[in-house]
Amino acid sequence: MPNVATLFANSIWLTASTLERAGRGCPSGYRRSSNTVSAGTGTLAFVDDRHGWMILNSAKAGAGALLVTSDGGRNWRDTHDDDPGGQGPVVLITPDEGWIAGGEHDDDLHVTRDGAKSWQTISLPAPKEISPAKFRTAEAPVFEDSKHGFVAVTYIGGHQSAAVLFATDDGGRSWKQDRVLSNLEKTSAGRRVQSAVVGDIWLIAKVSDHRPILTALRAGAKMRATIDPASLMSGYLGVDQLSFVTPSQGWVLVDAELLSTGDGGATWADITPK
Repeated sequence: MPNVATLFANSIWLTASTLERAGRGCPSGYRRSSNTVSAGTGTLAFVDDRHGWMILNSAKAGAGALLVTSDGGRNWRDTHDDDPGGQGPVVLITPDEGWIAGGEHDDDLHVTRDGAKSWQTISLPAPKEISPAKFRTAEAPVFEDSKHGFVAVTYIGGHQSAAVLFATDDGGRSWKQDRVLSNLEKTSAGRRVQSAVVGDIWLIAKVSDHRPILTALRAGAKMRATIDPASLMSGYLGVDQLSFVTPSQGWVLVDAELLSTGDGGATWADITPK
């Protein structure tokens, strides 16, 4: 099944074995891009109806090619010789500024401010709670406005892991540790703690007895997770995806089940498509 990537008033972009577009009256307007790209899965990000990026991932980890369009996807420019590579999430702020979590395990965060012609690697040092860290996995940053934003990073070191939320107030030119969730069980490289930033709240979900439990951390918070002595797990790495539009209303994907809440996680409804 293709992945629905970006929705406009009249267009939906999908990534499958080829890049395809559904225009007005989908699916009758379903067509392939004029310069079809194939063999892999993709990650799409559009900033308006003309400018977009696509990372095309091959079966080889970390071998992503960044494609750029400025005409609504009719034509794509391959930046593979210049881009930092990676399979990770991408975000576009303007047609010129974009961010990629790159590297073999999304372990580096890269930014361009000249339309993918040149790149800067952002340093995000591990917290003292888990230093030195062997691996890190970054999300794409989330910006509230042109200056203020956040990026979540999962670190692995020794026999444990930790999740850190970094904050910026200068458009991502510098970042500082804002919140830390430590004492998580050790996990594999490339795996991340799923989280969401809603207003000034960092929401993280753990799984206990197959039920999500939300943790809300505010600016400056540091929290040590509790490890279950029976399973040797904290539960914070058991969530596959989560998305929240307010601190109360959101959705969590756990073991192929889609759950929704409207009361901040006090109750959950199974809304998995049948």
